[in-house]
Amino acid sequence: MTDDTIKIYAIPKELLPLAWQHLGPSLAKGSADEPPEVIDAAVERIMRDHAQVWGIFDEFEVLAAFITSIVFVEGDSGPTALNIYGMGGNGVQKFRHKLCDTMLEYAKANECSSIIFEGREALRRVYEPLGNLRQVKGDDGNCYYERPM
Repeated sequence: MTDDTIKIYAIPKELLPLAWQHLGPSLAKGSADEPPEVIDAAVERIMRDHAQVWGIFDEFEVLAAFITSIVFVEGDSGPTALNIYGMGGNGVQKFRHKLCDTMLEYAKANECSSIIFEGREALRRVYEPLGNLRQVKGDDGNCYYERPM
């Protein structure tokens, strides 16, 4: 298996009902420690087109799924950040480089000033290939890793 077999796709909202049986378990794993109101808010953002569900695949195998949102980080007219959260799945070593490259491209295309990853502390190994990560412990118990563009 090479990095070339790994594919990362943004899943159109209209296809989520079909994709859910495949991506749902990974998203559930990635949000297992979140309270119901946080999960409800994420679902609402997806349904309002304020968040995007992604799938990571190796051929026909689902390796992971996650959610992205573009958020304001300094007031309503300040720079934006690509926020990545709800990461769940298996085989991090298989996809972490491809994930980082893909999210850098996506953040640049959306003129984001930084990328913010949130989740468990163990997820740091997923994002290390990006380099220049700054870790911040959140009040909610999650770890946040920020990388300027």
